[in-house]
Amino acid sequence: MTIEPIERASALFSEQFPRSTAPWHQKEVADILAELNSTSLGLSQSAVEENLAKYGKNILNEAHPRSGIIVFLGYFWSIPVALLILAALLSIATGSSVDALVIMGVVIINAVLGYVTESKSEDIILSLRNLVNPSAWVIRDGKSTEIDSQTIVVGDILLFKPGSYVAADARLIESDRLSIDESALTGESVPVLKLVKPLQTEIFP
Repeated sequence: MTIEPIERASALFSEQFPRSTAPWHQKEVADILAELNSTSLGLSQSAVEENLAKYGKNILNEAHPRSGIIVFLGYFWSIPVALLILAALLSIATGSSVDALVIMGVVIINAVLGYVTESKSEDIILSLRNLVNPSAWVIRDGKSTEIDSQTIVVGDILLFKPGSYVAADARLIESDRLSIDESALTGESVPVLKLVKPLQTEIFP
């Protein structure tokens, strides 16, 4: 996800912090800052270390990859393949062994090709995931600092500049005609204008 603001914007990172009342997008900025023990100067180094130990790193939980055997056998558990296997069994029952061998050969070749293709795709995705590790700009102790996006903590003040990567869920606290490219999430090609003022309705029912 990229950002395309005319001027830089700042936002308050609030992911994983327990919400006691209204959602973040319905609260005033001052209330959120007070609730997260943050200020316009950002968090102190001690507060960063405390929140990092309490909430962990800014990373998503990754699902464990399936074993190769499970992936391979998965290509035999489908209705079309089941029909082909049934056809092969009927061919054997009627004495058409050659037809049965051809059908089973097609089934096995399909499973092998599918397994190889899926394994390569997973390897590519894993390699890209290891390569992509964007940085982020935050305000800490009153100074703007570039950090690893994984070290963003609850209460951090994020700075968004033209072309910046949105590294965490956040509540916008200041902006100047900020628009965000959300095509990775929604498929929309036109950047969405973002507002600082609280929203009066729920985003999700």
